[in-house]
Amino acid sequence: MVSIDQDKNNSAVDISVIVPVCERYDDIVEIFQRHRKIIEQNGLSYEFIFVLDGEFPDVEKPLTHLQEENPEIIKILRFHRAFGEAKALSAAFKESTGMRILTLPAYFQVVPEELQKLLDSFTDDIDLAFGARYPRRDNWLNRIQAGIFHGITNYLVKESFRDISCGVRLMNRCVMEKVALYGDLHRFIPILAVHNGFKVKEIPLKQ
Repeated sequence: MVSIDQDKNNSAVDISVIVPVCERYDDIVEIFQRHRKIIEQNGLSYEFIFVLDGEFPDVEKPLTHLQEENPEIIKILRFHRAFGEAKALSAAFKESTGMRILTLPAYFQVVPEELQKLLDSFTDDIDLAFGARYPRRDNWLNRIQAGIFHGITNYLVKESFRDISCGVRLMNRCVMEKVALYGDLHRFIPILAVHNGFKVKEIPLKQ
């Protein structure tokens, strides 16, 4: 079951920023402020949609206060139990109005200012641009596991992506309209986009 807090203005914006709050999260106010700054510097209209995938009282309080200060650009979706990131992304997309969709993790997966590279790379011939964390700062075991995973995945789908599970993605609205998300399929959004005929580009971003 989901409840929704949102402004009633449904006019379209340039970018809908979707932030699913699941198991891991950082300072949600800082997440908002630093990414909003980059978007505003590009003269784009925007909205942020935060999805609380379960009970997160330490996130909900500052997030609610943030919405009270910015009611015209912040929506909050609340799941009363955890449904997973794929469900959170799908639910937020249904409430979005943006011509483009930007997905962000609720933690600093890449340096926020690197978002500019993603925006700059998004030309008219690209449907989806996503981040590849580089250089990777994970421990050696995680890097080995990621290498094996991408080696097998790329072999099966005939691609050469390095970091398909990075949650920083910018896409045209039509991509989310076409790609069905459930289970763990949110990890494979770039692959699903390619196989639905969309043009996908991977951009190195500082972890």
